[in-house]
Amino acid sequence: MKKQTYYILTIIPLSALRTPPTSKQTQKPLTPQIISTHFFVPPALRSLPTSEQKTMKKTIHYIITILLFSLVSCKNYYNETIDWADSLIIESDIEMVKKSQPDFVEIDWLNPLIIDGQEYYEIEIKNNRDILHMQNFLVFENKKFKGREAKK
Repeated sequence: MKKQTYYILTIIPLSALRTPPTSKQTQKPLTPQIISTHFFVPPALRSLPTSEQKTMKKTIHYIITILLFSLVSCKNYYNETIDWADSLIIESDIEMVKKSQPDFVEIDWLNPLIIDGQEYYEIEIKNNRDILHMQNFLVFENKKFKGREAKK
């Protein structure tokens, strides 16, 4: 088992560091030492030797960096889709809506849900990270656009 070294950080006035030893004092004057420690070391890493701690910390930093990069780099088109659907003109023809459909929106135009004479076309959004997992629909009646609906 390796011997562990613990450092105790105390605040000492600078005058105490400059005072030369007297005949009564047998100790050397205190000299400041630079201690390279981290402010927080997780308990799981404290028992590891220093080289293994560094390796583990690098691995943890690498994993966190990859996760953050993957979250930030994926474009979420949810807001753009909602803006597009809300900007559609009421009473527009279904063909006009199909032509204005952006690339990041997928709609199954062949299989609408028909409820009370209205056709509901579900909107599938690419890279959707909606936390609530809402379903968005374009509503048509007699092939004329009536609006957008969202359901849980």
